[in-house]
Amino acid sequence: MPTKKQPITTHVLKILQEYSSESKRLSCAFVVRTLLEEYDVVCDRRRVGRAVDELKESGYDIIHHDRRFYLGERPFDDTELLLLIDTLHASSYLSSFQVTDLVRRLKKLGSSSLRLPPKKKSKKAPAVGDSFFYNLELLHEAISKNQRVSLMHNKYNIAKKLEPVYSEKKEVNPHNVLHHKGRYYLVCSRVDNGELRCYRIDKLSHLLLLDTVASAPPDKIDLSASDAFPYLFIGEAKEITLLTTRKYVDDLVDWFGDNVVLEKIPTNNKIRATVKVPEEAILYWLLQYAGKIEVLRPADLRKKVRANVLDLMRVYISSDFD
Repeated sequence: MPTKKQPITTHVLKILQEYSSESKRLSCAFVVRTLLEEYDVVCDRRRVGRAVDELKESGYDIIHHDRRFYLGERPFDDTELLLLIDTLHASSYLSSFQVTDLVRRLKKLGSSSLRLPPKKKSKKAPAVGDSFFYNLELLHEAISKNQRVSLMHNKYNIAKKLEPVYSEKKEVNPHNVLHHKGRYYLVCSRVDNGELRCYRIDKLSHLLLLDTVASAPPDKIDLSASDAFPYLFIGEAKEITLLTTRKYVDDLVDWFGDNVVLEKIPTNNKIRATVKVPEEAILYWLLQYAGKIEVLRPADLRKKVRANVLDLMRVYISSDFD
């Protein structure tokens, strides 16, 4: 918040940012009055005019029209700010308090014409505390310095409270932070057994940066992959061939984007699709299509899909709830 000791030019800039827009041009009289009411600063119109000139000389896009003026170009236009605000409301890792605070700060970057949409009812999981930003910052620091981290991994219990998965903290080698389908994950390898893991960052606690040098990740693992995979299973990406119909082409492109190669088969009017993803990820993804998308290769993945389907049949065909 500006103080009385700050230059008048700084106050004038904030008034322009908060109150002006192309449809709401300010007069010197309005700025003089606002300086007095909000900042307890007394000045005249000539001093406001000089402050506006100083801002223009500093590179601010202040546009004059009919003896009034407004701030033209901003770091974000109102549409971009609304997009960012919608993203915050849709986040699953921020508490309601954090969202409200961030939206308040973003709104200050908009013009006086910015109108926020009505608040939507949230379906967020129970609050995970205010440690998310701290965790994210510490993990980025650990990765940049190539240092190990100790942490506690938590999951929800039946009372919808987070509780530790293990009885003690685990040391990990942090390799990357990924944003996948609206959530942040730490890709790391466990020090005790070398297993590669993906941990939800909003479910981590008791993080501590260690002095030990972190080990390198496996060579065959693409740690930058995120939205290229349908689910975040980190592993070696393999070429997988699928068979489907034109009806499901839209789904394939939505899920895999440029990572899918599509080919029409003239003999049966079907579509052959090739993707490169970890087998475990595609295995879970296929279940939602109930045979509408078929695995052709590799053969071992086809066997795993068949085993899953048989397990489902045993559960539902033998059910006594009919």
